[in-house]
Amino acid sequence: MQMINAKLKQAAAAHRTGRSQDAVTLAADALTMARQSDDPLLVAYTLRHTADIQAQLGFFDQSATEISEAICIYREHASDHALDLANALRISALNAERRAHAAWHEAETLYASVDVQAGVNGAQHRIQHLSAALGGPS
Repeated sequence: MQMINAKLKQAAAAHRTGRSQDAVTLAADALTMARQSDDPLLVAYTLRHTADIQAQLGFFDQSATEISEAICIYREHASDHALDLANALRISALNAERRAHAAWHEAETLYASVDVQAGVNGAQHRIQHLSAALGGPS
């Protein structure tokens, strides 16, 4: 577990310092190690942290796959791991919000490219709400 945690910390640090590819590689290494342990809860823990990093980097599909697997594992052990399940559900919800935020930005650009101001305005409205929810700039 210590080696897995060390890899996850290194992945988070790589992300914070703008080394996205290193972050992805380190998180994947941690997940490979966890899967080799044959401990489903360790796998779920690592999936949860890996999914969070993936989502923050904009890899929403990969993040969704990983967090869904973690949620399934935690649901099987929910009585003993309610906090872990809640944390995984939080990451899943944040991932959905981040994905929606990216989609609204793309829609805004497309509406602007075809000069549909009502679409641009609607997209900007949604972007502002999601940005507030995500705690960041539009």
